[in-house]
Amino acid sequence: MIKLFLDTNILLNSLIPDRRSHIFSLSIVLQNNIPLVTNEYVLKEVRKILEETYSFNQEDIHQFVEFCRTKLEVVKTPSKEEFKTINAGDKSDRPIIFSAKKHSCILITDDAPTKKDADKYS
Repeated sequence: MIKLFLDTNILLNSLIPDRRSHIFSLSIVLQNNIPLVTNEYVLKEVRKILEETYSFNQEDIHQFVEFCRTKLEVVKTPSKEEFKTINAGDKSDRPIIFSAKKHSCILITDDAPTKKDADKYS
């Protein structure tokens, strides 16, 4: 069975209309045919970016994260010992790549370097 692991940028793109790939990302999040997965690490990044970059209030952030929890399977963030096994140019991508691999998912991201790093573990 195909499962998709959604990266931070896909979740943000689905919410912010002026971000690149808004419609594409929104259609992924709203579809109901393919299981969607993310991890707590991604949701933490989403919260931080919505607050610090987009100045969303806490209630709106909370509502979006709860919406994500209804649409996606949210898995535990891997331990540092686990994701140390991942070699990525951006070390902050390691928990994302590890979780996608561990849960047998296709990583969906619009970050080309992350995708390239993840392809090494497919």
